[in-house]
Formats: sequence, structure tokens, C-alpha cells
Amino acid sequence: MRTIKNIKMHEMIGLKTKIIDSTDQNMIGLSGTIINETQHMIFINTPKGLKKIPKMHNIWEFYLTDTTTTTIIGNDINRRSMERVRG
Repeated sequence: MRTIKNIKMHEMIGLKTKIIDSTDQNMIGLSGTIINETQHMIFINTPKGLKKIPKMHNIWEFYLTDTTTTTIIGNDINRRSMERVRG
């Protein structure tokens, strides 16, 4: 079960997300559902279509439920999900 304490160790496919800060001002506010994740990228389905976004240089808000969110710095998750589990 994904929780605020262990979210960095889980695969994020299926979660809703929003970029709340970025070095690229055009990315701020972009939101959608994560449909894939690679070592350096998150693919989200947005109202404007599929977006491929680098994990690094972004601050992400992840929605664990409709009322539970957590904020993660992209540099902290810039690895494959299986590598994050190992620590």
C-alpha cells in the first residue's frame, strides 16, 4: 500500500500528479494520471494528451487519495522504481 512515508519506494503508475514547481515555468501546473515511469521520466495523461516529463528539476505533488497528497522533489525519485526499493 502506498503511503506518504513509503511513496518514494513504490511504482507511481496510476497515481494522479501535478507539477507544483519547476525550472521550466511552462511545466508548473501540468497535471494528469501517470501511465508510465522510466528511470528519468514520468509519462502523464493530461487533458491535452500524453506528456513525457523529466523527473529532475521538478517538484511533484502526488495524490495518494482524493484528500491525501505528498510533495516530492524529482531528484529524490530519479531512479527506476526497483532501484528505489533497494534504497
